[in-house]
Amino acid sequence: MEDKGKSYEELVAELEKLVGGIEDPAKSLSDVSKDVKKAMELLAQCREKLRESEEQVKRSLEQ
Repeated sequence: MEDKGKSYEELVAELEKLVGGIEDPAKSLSDVSKDVKKAMELLAQCREKLRESEEQVKRSLEQ
């Protein structure tokens, strides 16, 4: 995944931009399909970053 080095905030901003484009009625179905696929990848990355952050917090609290 090409966005692996991006921060959570950058991923969310890109996701918000994609959602705005998906809602554009003038956009072709093919483009919407590509954007939905990309959005799903970004969501997975956001979830992973949140999971990693949660683990870090748990480890910090255990010390």
